[in-house]
Amino acid sequence: MTAVSNVATAEVEVVIEPIFDCGDVIGKVFDDINRNGYQDEGEPGLADVRVATVDGLLITTDQHGRFNVACADLPDGRIGSTFIMKLDPRTLPTGYRIVSENPRTVRLTAGKASRVNFAAAVGRVVRLDLNDAAFEPGLADLRPEWLVQLPRLISLLEVEESVLRLAYIDAAADRKLAGHRARKLRRTIADLWKVRPRRYRLEIETRIEMRQ
Repeated sequence: MTAVSNVATAEVEVVIEPIFDCGDVIGKVFDDINRNGYQDEGEPGLADVRVATVDGLLITTDQHGRFNVACADLPDGRIGSTFIMKLDPRTLPTGYRIVSENPRTVRLTAGKASRVNFAAAVGRVVRLDLNDAAFEPGLADLRPEWLVQLPRLISLLEVEESVLRLAYIDAAADRKLAGHRARKLRRTIADLWKVRPRRYRLEIETRIEMRQ
């Protein structure tokens, strides 16, 4: 092939157009009073809660629980792309626990905004206070009269999703022995809970309080 004119070259820069190329994310963290996973009328947003992206971007909700990520990703023009966000449960108000899926995934589409909401609710806490009198002298084993009461505790926990808080309260207790007793009781309750696999995941907290 013979060139019949001068040969020219050019550089082409493709500039991202936010309106047509970006996928935006909007969302809210809210108080799911009825725990159905959806924000119903009268369920307020939760302020100052932190959510994060897989790239390390941290966003804090406003006074109404709202947040947004402008141009969160550049989705594939044909099939879109998957975007992941996670709520930091440590930033929820005291007593609240996440009740929706966490992390959340959403499919982004170029030029459109996608919604990612997180539901949280005040958790039910069942507290069990113990002291030296509940255990065999010098041992980590519960006395028989208390051991037989554990199935009743399991039934109480089954009624509603709860957090079990074991508190060992004894000012004169040996702290090492108290810790051993609390850990063994926690394992015993966890084993009883696992007998039926369809139960919810039970969170058990333990604390030792050296007071009267």
